[in-house]
Amino acid sequence: MGRDVQGARRGGAEGDGARGQSVRDAVALAVLLAVIVAPALAFLVKLGGVELPLWLDGSTALYLSGSAPLSQPGMGAREVAANLAEGSTRDNVEDLVLENVPFRAQALIANAELQRDAIRASNLLFDWPAYPCFYGSSNYLIDEYQAVKPVQRSGLVPGWQRFSESLAAFASTHPGTRFAVLLPAESTEPASNPAIALTSDGVTNEDMAATFEAVLGSVPNVSVVAEDFDDGAAYYDQYFRLDHHWTEAGAVALYNRLAQASGLEVLEVQGIVEQEVGYMGSLARQGLVGAWDAATALANDFSNIRFTDEAGNVTTAADHSRYESLPKIQKLTDYYSSYYSGLNGVFENDEAPLDETVLEVSDSFGDAFTRLVATGARRVVNVDWLTQERSGDESLANLMEVEDPSLVVFVGTPWNYASMCDRFPNLFA
Repeated sequence: MGRDVQGARRGGAEGDGARGQSVRDAVALAVLLAVIVAPALAFLVKLGGVELPLWLDGSTALYLSGSAPLSQPGMGAREVAANLAEGSTRDNVEDLVLENVPFRAQALIANAELQRDAIRASNLLFDWPAYPCFYGSSNYLIDEYQAVKPVQRSGLVPGWQRFSESLAAFASTHPGTRFAVLLPAESTEPASNPAIALTSDGVTNEDMAATFEAVLGSVPNVSVVAEDFDDGAAYYDQYFRLDHHWTEAGAVALYNRLAQASGLEVLEVQGIVEQEVGYMGSLARQGLVGAWDAATALANDFSNIRFTDEAGNVTTAADHSRYESLPKIQKLTDYYSSYYSGLNGVFENDEAPLDETVLEVSDSFGDAFTRLVATGARRVVNVDWLTQERSGDESLANLMEVEDPSLVVFVGTPWNYASMCDRFPNLFA
């Protein structure tokens, strides 16, 4: 009888073990099926035009790296197939699967946050005011302002000097035209970016302005318009904490300085509007920081300003249909580049007090700036030659001959001034 009891116990134990193994196998199979099926389900849902929550949409991870997904809500199967056919089909299929894996962005950000915790712990010994967003990152987190700033580029001063000397010579041959060089303090305000002091050749906005003024200060028809801030808090009132651009409130502050220096009308801010979706700027995405700024713009009425783009399409400076048509994830990551009318076009305002043409040479800082200039001048022509990716044989003299501006304004990030004469060798010819 004892042997029978022991056998029964062994049989029961074996049965429990088999049932436990079955449960584990079932859980493993469910997880495997979820991994395989979830991307397919997410893909099919998006093809049906349904916009997934940001935390569930795997394409969020692509936007973190600045890439665009191969599939978006409402995109037809043919469009997706056409995207897959471009370039390496095998790589594209892999990307399509990855962009539909749920929680992928959350995993990337969580991994970076674990690294930041380790970096913070080691920083207790040194108390640096800024530290890398993760190991190997080229962006720094500033805890005091919960802001991210990039490592400054080196070797800027010679490029600034070359630009200034070339413009000085050019302006002297066009004494009837006024010129203005605007210097946004993108990452050069030391109170807002303590990482400047941690680099060997860091430059401040004071250094930058002095470099341009040393050459252009004695040229009667050239103005250098720079920014200065009392402290970091004042800076972040006008710049995004997690993107390198200014807010439109920051743009209007420098515009009003330009207006005072060049005879344009000062613009009074009539309030600030905030979008329902925030703005996860490029620095947040590059630093894998799961946070965002408020997406804000002026409440002023810009509907009386016509905008004609390069293709001849006419809208107004108050038209935001491009932004409004985006899915939520792109609103979150592309606010600054999609909310405004854009570059390379003509702004016209029949009600502006100054009946003259302004020629603006800009990079993306012009997105939030150009329509402000159009409140003071009847006609504003914008070209994006300051943009880092732009280069060519274009000549400023030729463009001025066509547009006949009374004022030429340069506005852009300090880094792009440094390379402009190399990218456009005939700019001041």
